[in-house]
Amino acid sequence: MKKRDITLDVVKAVVIMLMVFGHCIQYGSGKAILDSRGFLDNPVFLAIYSFHMPMFMLVSGYLFGGGVAKRTWIEQLIRLVQSLLVPMLCWAVIHFLILYIGAFRTGDPMSPVYAVKVFLSRLISDLWYLWALFYCSVFATLVRRFFKDSPIVYLAALVLSFVLPDQYGLALYKYMYPYFLIGYFAQSKQWQRAIKAKKNTKNVLMATGILFVVLLVFFRKEYLIYLGGHTLMREAPLHWLWIDIYRFAIGLAGSVFVIELLRIAVKHTAKTALAVFGYVGQRTMGIYILSCEVFAYAVPQLTKDFGGIHYGRALLETVAVLAVCLLGTEIIRRIPIANRLLLGGR
Repeated sequence: MKKRDITLDVVKAVVIMLMVFGHCIQYGSGKAILDSRGFLDNPVFLAIYSFHMPMFMLVSGYLFGGGVAKRTWIEQLIRLVQSLLVPMLCWAVIHFLILYIGAFRTGDPMSPVYAVKVFLSRLISDLWYLWALFYCSVFATLVRRFFKDSPIVYLAALVLSFVLPDQYGLALYKYMYPYFLIGYFAQSKQWQRAIKAKKNTKNVLMATGILFVVLLVFFRKEYLIYLGGHTLMREAPLHWLWIDIYRFAIGLAGSVFVIELLRIAVKHTAKTALAVFGYVGQRTMGIYILSCEVFAYAVPQLTKDFGGIHYGRALLETVAVLAVCLLGTEIIRRIPIANRLLLGGR
């Protein structure tokens, strides 16, 4: 059996930890910060959000590229449905039932039409990263099968993304698409030789580190995809195109810098620490899904009286959230049917 690449697990572990830490700053700093969106002015929050999801998608695209050749395109599509679409549908049903039962208990039951709208809203809005990964993976599978991974087709889709609307989560999916492609094509032999070259590692680390720091100096909350969107079909399209290019550049520079830094760090890290990070990195699916539940229903209630952002407290919250999510993931994984429906069999 091929030896598992511990570096990939460490990278996945670090990025999921950054995600949870960022969410703790957002949801775990008190009701005043959450309601006023004061977290958007926090420099640490902005630094994390400038690159952490692009980094996740780079790794996802890389892993997808390493496994897609092992299956037929039909087998790959079936696997994507089982591992991504089924969990998203199941969690949407759970969220809908929570809302439906809550409305019924308050004496204001939902009409059938409104209930359908609520369900579709939850289905589209929840777990957006998995939707982005699903769409990118399905598209790459079809392009590989019918167009032999033609760069022209991928480029045409990228250009088209700038004129499509941003509704229904499309802004986020379009934002993730180029990072997925970079990770996907990084599996090519030419890229692999360049990636493994020690000289290139040092040069890339230095170049991306400098670029990331310089770009981060000018990064503002208005540049976040959640606020700025990703379409040119509006006023001042050249202004928004510049922001899209800038946002892509800082996301890529930050992602590559941290990945290269971790590749070096892994070689000098104790086996015990690597085992811990490897364990977390192999459970990122469960952590991502369950942390969304924790941040939606628990953390804001437990921390509503806190008086502002405190990094030490956010770090303790991060450890607590990770522990809860890892425990929940292990429980779900031990029940075969729950594992298949809620975590895609992972």
